[in-house]
Amino acid sequence: IAEEINNRPRRRLGYLTPTEAFARLLAGEPHVASTP
Repeated sequence: IAEEINNRPRRRLGYLTPTEAFARLLAGEPHVASTP
């Protein structure tokens, strides 16, 4: 259950799930989050 909560889309990630945001970061796509 905790994993599901952690993987919900987040506003500061541009409504991507953390997994999607991380995948985009690895793919070198523009990242919406303001965190490093």
